[in-house]
Amino acid sequence: MKIFILLAFFLNFPLWAVAPLKDASVLHGKILGDKKCTGPAVIWVSKKAEILYQVESPINGSFEFHLVPGEYDIAATTSNGCEVKKSFAVAKNESKTFEIKLAK
Repeated sequence: MKIFILLAFFLNFPLWAVAPLKDASVLHGKILGDKKCTGPAVIWVSKKAEILYQVESPINGSFEFHLVPGEYDIAATTSNGCEVKKSFAVAKNESKTFEIKLAK
């Protein structure tokens, strides 16, 4: 019975029916760090103090976020105290690339 209910639920909400964000922008980036920065970095993207995304990336790794146009903050930190915070804006259908350099 449980399988039937789950199957009915998924048939009513097909994944392929989800449309991409209209006018979405893409933020591509790379996380860099000096020799004092070790371990993976946790990266947050927020808008008006509300965290929208949180990902983990190794030093020299890359990340990608899909965002609606607007102003955002991005912050990154490692377990040994390296950190950085930046503000940025993305326009409609913009593809933006930048590097984040962690420092102690």
